[in-house]
Amino acid sequence: MNIACIVCIGALLLAGIAAAQDGRQGIQRATISLGDGDAGGGFPLYGDAFAGVMNEADQTLSIEPRNTKGSNEIFRC
Repeated sequence: MNIACIVCIGALLLAGIAAAQDGRQGIQRATISLGDGDAGGGFPLYGDAFAGVMNEADQTLSIEPRNTKGSNEIFRC
């Protein structure tokens, strides 16, 4: 296969990718729930700070901290 044929195939592939994109739609945000422990403990403080920094750093990501019952929620004896 000669170089002109490879270049033409590459140009067609790039044109197809560009045509498939819709410029009117923005990038969708992915939402992640972050379980950060008991409301009275220290983990929610760190979870809120982590979520705030990550939300500012990546506009396509939305981290929502959630209070949980800690290890009692997972391990019930």
